[in-house]
Amino acid sequence: MGRGHMSIWNKILIGFIFVVSLVFFYLAARTLRTHEGWRKEARDLERDIKQVEKENRVLEHGNMEAEGDTKGTKQLQMELHHMMIGRGRVWFNCGPQTPRGWHNCDPEPAQANPATGRVDVTINAPAPQGITENTVLNVFDEADAPRKGRFLGEYKVAGVTQGRVKLESSVKMDQDELQDLLQRLAKSRGPWTLYEMAFVVTTDLPDPHGIAEKTVLYVFDEADTSENGSYLGEFRVTGADQKQVFLQPSMRMNKEEHQRLTESRGPWLLCDRMPADNHDTFVDMDQQQLRQLLPEDSVPEYLKDRQAAEPEDPDERLSMGQEYFLPPDPQKNERGLYYFRSLRDYKSLFKYYHAERSVLINEIEAARRDKQYIKSALAGAEVQERFREAEKTRLKQEWDRFDGERKDATTFRDELQGQLKGYRTSFDRIVTSNQTLAGQIDLDQRKAAWRIEERIRRMASSGAGTN
Repeated sequence: MGRGHMSIWNKILIGFIFVVSLVFFYLAARTLRTHEGWRKEARDLERDIKQVEKENRVLEHGNMEAEGDTKGTKQLQMELHHMMIGRGRVWFNCGPQTPRGWHNCDPEPAQANPATGRVDVTINAPAPQGITENTVLNVFDEADAPRKGRFLGEYKVAGVTQGRVKLESSVKMDQDELQDLLQRLAKSRGPWTLYEMAFVVTTDLPDPHGIAEKTVLYVFDEADTSENGSYLGEFRVTGADQKQVFLQPSMRMNKEEHQRLTESRGPWLLCDRMPADNHDTFVDMDQQQLRQLLPEDSVPEYLKDRQAAEPEDPDERLSMGQEYFLPPDPQKNERGLYYFRSLRDYKSLFKYYHAERSVLINEIEAARRDKQYIKSALAGAEVQERFREAEKTRLKQEWDRFDGERKDATTFRDELQGQLKGYRTSFDRIVTSNQTLAGQIDLDQRKAAWRIEERIRRMASSGAGTN
């Protein structure tokens, strides 16, 4: 065997190593491609999230730089608020039965309680409907006059559930009136329109009252503060007759304001101008009376009003007091000055705090919605986290398996290399032995040839001598 020829075992080993290398190369390529795919997916999702956040900001705050001045939800809500000032809230397309009945060829009539006239009404939009208990509503059938559309009555909300309200008549009725109401309801197929009721105020004095339509009035409950007497709000006169005035809130009332208004038993004080603050209003009240009327942190200021000034009092709050016929008192104050508290503009303050409260209520509702969105997003993130953790575990298991296989292949390679080294040693020994044997055989062949030639020469010599 020549030194330049390769053993069959060497060829098998090299072929096996080549096949194993291809397997490892394929697995490595698949792993890199998988990771690249997930990284691309993550980059795409991050880009989509940024785009959605940008669109959400435009939807909420608008984009005045774009062509056409795109308005956001906040600007549209403000415009809607301005449009609804002076008009009560309205709920359209309401129904005395499930919404599917409105589109049937033969919708079902309203089902009212025959004993009380109470009827359940379904409200589709908005959701939530924003109707509270004790709200007074005027109910109309939306059908036109030929189809018997008519005024169905004045109702008070007796209960509110999700998407439905329970209405009962706001006036006491005898049996005949109740039957007439039930007949009107039975003939109505809906849908209905609900109008928030304007408040009706009866005026005794002066007679005539002289209140004109569109007049703005400030309404106070004349009861003592211990009996929940308070400022009820700013109202706009929507109509007036000889003894009655129809009032509509100038600003949208929240739940607490509406509850305070409906719980008020009167009598009410109507002012066409907001009462002005002055220094004489509380001058005869002691500390206990002031504490019953005013917030605790405001009592010291009112107690100090029109009292002798102290050195630490600011100069803009000091006066000689001539307009109130207060004599200088050098014994109490060396300058003879008095302290006068800052007067309040109640009209501006009420409007300012109403707007602030409305903003806070909207922010609270927005925060609640955001909290719910965050909870949903967090739940989704937790699902994604669990998915990623499971994927991480699976990939780690695959990696451990690949690593074990790699170690097994390395061990097998080392064993093959050891065997190959032994084979090479044996091969070298055999080659050396073969070379030695070849030299010996060559020597023996030469000796045999020499002997043969020597024998032939002897035989030739013997034959020549014989002849």
